[in-house]
Parts: sequence; structure tokens; C-alpha cells
Amino acid sequence: MKHNTTNKKRQNGIIRSMMVLALCLISSLSCNKSSEEAPQLPNEMEVNGQTYQLDGGVLIDWAEVNNGAADYDIALFTEGIVINEEGQPENAGSLILFDMNSYSASDFAGGTFTFSNERGPGTISGAYVVTDYNGDPSSIPNAIYMASGTVNVNVRIDSDGYELNFSLSTIDGGTVTGYYSGDLIKQTND
Repeated sequence: MKHNTTNKKRQNGIIRSMMVLALCLISSLSCNKSSEEAPQLPNEMEVNGQTYQLDGGVLIDWAEVNNGAADYDIALFTEGIVINEEGQPENAGSLILFDMNSYSASDFAGGTFTFSNERGPGTISGAYVVTDYNGDPSSIPNAIYMASGTVNVNVRIDSDGYELNFSLSTIDGGTVTGYYSGDLIKQTND
């Protein structure tokens, strides 16, 4: 009888050890998986607490070089807006536009861009957001102009993909933040 009790205790001990080992393994795998996969941020901008989903964008090359920096605009917009051949938005919706000066004189290079009164590599010469654009490119009512902030741009070498992360302050003390990851339509205006 004593032999059966000892075997049962030994079996229970082995089972408990295996369960603990299995739990540790599962825990370890789930921790590694979650730390490897960064959460995907939504393509959206928040303007003074109101969220707008960003659907697309355009990278406009103005074919000018100022102080060693190529002049580009990046416009991100909500569903429905398109950019015409002149680089102007058409149809109703919301958009944000950045007047940026590349780190390169020959193409658009990514990096961290900050506001400056003078054009030069890595600067933003101006930016505005319009939340109620009426589709008329000759009139941009209710534009909210930015006063300061940064735009981080990651350019994917293997595609037309871009990643923008921005945090800006408006001239009236409001905030505009956002994230966009995707293709930008390339356009040259010279």
C-alpha cells in the first residue's frame, strides 16, 4: 500500500512540474509575441479633440531648391478628396497640408522636420488644417494655421510608402496630432 501512495505522490509531483513548465512556456511565448508586434496606429488626425480618418495623401515637388533644400508639400486628406493636376484639393472633406523642405536638394528625404522662419533642410515653412473643406480650391475657408511642432517622416525605400507622425500647435493655442502610413501620390509642379 505504501508503494502505491509513493508512486501517486511522485506522479502528482511530475504532473505539477509539467503543468508549471507548460505555463511558463506559454507565458514566455505570449510575451515574446506581443513585444515583437507593434500595434498598428490608425491613419487619423486629431484637431482640437475631434478625430478625422486619413484616407490618402500626395507629395508635391515644387521643383525649387532654397538654401540647399528641395521644396515639397505633403497633403493628407479624408475620404472623398482628390488632388487635381495643379496640386489643389477637390471635393468636400478634411485635409492637412505641410510645406516642407527636404534634407536633400534632389529628392524628398525623411527625417524630423520642425518649424522655421527660413527655408532650409529639415524645416517646415508652414502648415494648416481644414476640417470643413468645401471642394473649391480657390477658397480655403476656416483654415487653422500651425505655429510650431514637429513632423517625423519615414520614407520606405522599397515602395512609395511613407510614414508620418505629427504633433503640432495652432496659432490660437490648439493642438493637431496624427499618424499616417501608406502611399503618397507623387506630383511635380514646375
